Amino acid sequence: MYKKAFLFQLLIVLAVSAQITVIENTNERCVFTWDMENYSVNTFQNKGKTVSSISFPGENIMLGEKNEPVIPGKTLIFGLAPEGEIGVSFTAKETKVIGLDAPLVTHEFSAEKRRPDFSYINPWVISPQYSKFHNLKTALLVIRPFIYDSISKKMTILTKGECIINY
Repeated sequence: MYKKAFLFQLLIVLAVSAQITVIENTNERCVFTWDMENYSVNTFQNKGKTVSSISFPGENIMLGEKNEPVIPGKTLIFGLAPEGEIGVSFTAKETKVIGLDAPLVTHEFSAEKRRPDFSYINPWVISPQYSKFHNLKTALLVIRPFIYDSISKKMTILTKGECIINY
């Protein structure tokens, strides 16, 4: 029953994102690809300074600590058996680097007010964050498709990637 619930919930979460394409979904693992079709960079005035922001369709979380750049991300929630855990492997298949005309806007508030503490298994994906929803255990993953270098004002963009989830 739990594997069916997992597959059902996984399909609901992944079906709403144009960036994600499921290429395998079995009782042992799920494999999906990430394809950043488009994004936008905007430059504007904020508190008397010219700053940039970056966004993409389907973003649903803002990453970064207080006074750090605002980086949009994409969350994925996987349903698991009560004692289940997942193994995550994410590989960047294609990236590109762009220069920004102005530094990225920064967060004004502490991250703990916006989300739990995240640790990254690689530059692009957080370690799974587990929680319970009634009798179902869930695993939260976040894809961070942008890495910003504040000194050079360059942004590395994850345009294509592949993720393997083992359960």
